[in-house]
Amino acid sequence: MSGSDHILQRWSQVGVLHNMSVPPRTEVRIAVRAVYGVTAISLRRALRFNRGADSERIITRWRRASPVSDQARFPKLGCSPKQVEEANRAFGGVLIGWIVTRTDSTPDAETPVCEDLALTLAILSRRIGNLYLGHRAPDWSIAHLLEIEFLVDDPRLALTRRSSTWAGQLALSPGGNATVNPNPKTTP
Repeated sequence: MSGSDHILQRWSQVGVLHNMSVPPRTEVRIAVRAVYGVTAISLRRALRFNRGADSERIITRWRRASPVSDQARFPKLGCSPKQVEEANRAFGGVLIGWIVTRTDSTPDAETPVCEDLALTLAILSRRIGNLYLGHRAPDWSIAHLLEIEFLVDDPRLALTRRSSTWAGQLALSPGGNATVNPNPKTTP
């Protein structure tokens, strides 16, 4: 046995220790392009698509009624609790995405939105952090449903859109009044 074989054999028997109380020094960041096209899961924008200019009034009334959502109000939004549960069962599984807190100056304002209101409610209510779990108990709080956009790159959602841009969706919107964009881009 040569000297290097002896050292290799010795190190294979010794465990390597790492101080777990110290955070790792290496940080890995990965950036990848969307494969199917990013889709925003946003209740505010889905309502805008489906209900038009009436959507802001609906949201304002809903917020005033209670800080905690009431499923009985879903028909006023345009879908029933039964439709939300059916959409969740049909979609199921897991979605991994990222969260955007929406402001008027957010650069992703042109990202197309999931047009299905029941599916939007199903996904947002069962989202925790950057993860949607179909089997999770829903959180119907208004803040949980309205305050964020959940962005995902998933073929199940990308294939349901009628346009690949938000402006294109507004032009096709059954809610009418396609000239008003709730998230206008500012130009310098």
